[in-house]
Amino acid sequence: MNSSYDAEMHVVSDPTDDSSDRSGVVHITSNGSKTGDYAISMVNLGARLSKPFTLGTATADQRVSFDYYEGPENTGAAPDEVYAVVETPSKSKSKTLDELANKLYGEDFLDLEPKQQVAVDKKYRSQFDADFQSLNEISQNAFGHDYLTLSQTTLESSVTAKVYVNQFDDSKLSKDEIAQQRWDQSYESLSSTHQSQVDSLYAAQTVKGGSDAKPTSQRYLAVITVDDGVDSDSESDDEFKTFNVSKALRGSEGTWRAVPLPNSRFLSSKTVENIATRLRDEGVSFDSFVDRFGEDAELVGVGVGRGSIRDKEVLDVYYDDLTVKYPVDGDTKTKQFDFPAAVPAYVKAPSRLNSRKKGYFTVKAKLQQDEEGLDLSDVNKKSVRLTPYQPVAPSLNGIHATKVEVDGEKLIAKFPASKVTHLLGDGKSKFILSGEFDVESGSSFYGVNTVKCKGKWNKEDDKSEHKSDEKDTGDSTSDEDFVGWTTQLLSSFTPS
Repeated sequence: MNSSYDAEMHVVSDPTDDSSDRSGVVHITSNGSKTGDYAISMVNLGARLSKPFTLGTATADQRVSFDYYEGPENTGAAPDEVYAVVETPSKSKSKTLDELANKLYGEDFLDLEPKQQVAVDKKYRSQFDADFQSLNEISQNAFGHDYLTLSQTTLESSVTAKVYVNQFDDSKLSKDEIAQQRWDQSYESLSSTHQSQVDSLYAAQTVKGGSDAKPTSQRYLAVITVDDGVDSDSESDDEFKTFNVSKALRGSEGTWRAVPLPNSRFLSSKTVENIATRLRDEGVSFDSFVDRFGEDAELVGVGVGRGSIRDKEVLDVYYDDLTVKYPVDGDTKTKQFDFPAAVPAYVKAPSRLNSRKKGYFTVKAKLQQDEEGLDLSDVNKKSVRLTPYQPVAPSLNGIHATKVEVDGEKLIAKFPASKVTHLLGDGKSKFILSGEFDVESGSSFYGVNTVKCKGKWNKEDDKSEHKSDEKDTGDSTSDEDFVGWTTQLLSSFTPS
C-alpha cells in the first residue's frame, strides 16, 4: 500500500448484521497488524446544532451517546479514548475600583491615601484597553502637577480623585459642583484660570471607553480512556454497544484530562502533536465537566480515538451514531450524526520532478477500497492540497491544487511544478495528497507517495506559466478550528 499510516479509517455498513439498516459506520483498523499509530474522529456539534449545547443539558440523563462494536482482532481497549471539546467564556477579570481598593488595602478607593490610590489606579486600568485618564493625567491637565504632588493640597486632590472615579460609572459632576467642591464658589464667579481648570476636570469625566473587559471564549480538549472489559472474541460482544457520554461527562466513568486549545483558527501539524503531548503529560485531571467548566459551558465536539502511542496494538473497533438529545420549545429532539473518517487512497505521481521544466506536477488518487457513501466525485476541489509528509494526516497546510478533475474512480490534481519543488525542497521527499468530501459527516481522504525534486523555485515562472481558469490559492492552511478538522491520523509519533 502507498499508505504510511498503519491506523486506517474506513466507512462501512453494519459488520454484525448484513440485513441491518445501520450505515456510515467508521471502522478504525490496523488490518490485523500491531501498530503504534493512532486515529481520531470527532463530530463538530458546534457547527451541526443550531443552538448552543450547554453542559447543563449535555450531562442530563443520556443526552449524548454513541454506538461501538469491538471487532474480533482488537487487542486493546474498547471503545478506548473518548474526546470532548468544550467552550467556556472566560470570566471578565476586571474588578471595580472599590473592589480592588478593598482587596489591596481594606478601604474604598476615595478613602485611601494618595500613594495607595495611584497604585490602585495603575492596576485597575491595566485590566482593559480603554482611553481613560490616569490620576496623574487628570491632575497634570488641570493643575500642572502630578497627583502625588497635588495631594499636598487636599481639596485639589480630592476633586481630582472624584473626577477620576466618575470616568468609570454613570456619575458626573457639573462645572458648578466642581467649583463648589474646590473653591466653594460658583463656576461663573471663578477667575478665567480657575474656570479653565474646572473645564479640564469636567471634560475628564466624559472620556469615551468601557470599563468592562469583554470576555473571550476558551476551548479545552478533554480525553478519557474507557475499556468495557469484554474480550473481543466473547460471544456476548458480537453486537453494537452504547456508550453513555453524558454519564462520563458527569464523572461516572473515571478521570478526564484536559488542556486548553490555541485560540488561533489555524493549527499546524506540529501544533496537533504538541496538543497530544500536553494532553498526555500535562493535562489537568478532573471527573465532572460541570464542576470543572460550569453548566453554561458549551459542548462543541465529541470524538473517539483508537490506538496507542506507547505500545503497539491491533486496532479493530467500529463507531456509529453519535446521538444527541436536546430541548426545543419544551420538547426533546433527537439527532444522530455519523462520525467522519479520513480514508486512505492510493496515490500515483512521477518519481522525478524538475522545476526548471515548465508545467505541472500531476498526482492521481484512487480510494484503496469502496467507502460507503463516499466517492471521489464528491470531493470539494478547492480542498485538494499537497504537503510534505508529516506525522499528522490529512495535512492542515500545504499548497492547493490549481486544477482538479475526476475521471471514473480516479481524482487527478495538478500543482505548479516550481511550487512543489519550493515546498518539498531538492532531493527525495515523501508528500501527502489530501482533500475533503462534500458530505455532512466531514470525511476526507489522504494518500502518500514519494518524488525526487530537482531545481530551484522560480517565482516568475509561477506568474507566467501556471495560469488557469480556477483561482490558485497558493500556500494556505485549512480555515477551520479544532473541531472543524475532525479526522486525524498520527503516524510514527514519538512525543518529545
